[in-house]
Amino acid sequence: MAAYCFIVWQVVVLAIWLIGRGRLARLAGFFLGSFAAAVVFTALLGVFLLIPAFLGMIYYGIGLMGFTPLFTCRVFGQRARETLQVRDPLVPVWMFWLFVLVGFLFSLLVPLQIATLLRIAGLSPVAVAIF
Repeated sequence: MAAYCFIVWQVVVLAIWLIGRGRLARLAGFFLGSFAAAVVFTALLGVFLLIPAFLGMIYYGIGLMGFTPLFTCRVFGQRARETLQVRDPLVPVWMFWLFVLVGFLFSLLVPLQIATLLRIAGLSPVAVAIF
């Protein structure tokens, strides 16, 4: 459940960044932290799925979906690089890196808290996906 909430969180953050990246220059650190968490998560998942995907591609011809986390990691890495280019130079460096830390922690803790609340409410991942 926490992984689903994390994925939804990252898609929402990515959508917000893509829609308003020019107006969000002061909050670029927050988005950098969030994208950094996504890069770490997708890179670990991609490495974990690398061998099964490769074997599935060779033996069964259906392993390409296993490489999706690595492609997603590349997308989040590009957006993270973009935040460094767009960031507002008037924001002090210490505040920028504080926003990076807050964005990273929010990307881990908020989805975990939402998943916990959904579990307490008794909702299964299937019910949440259908909703």
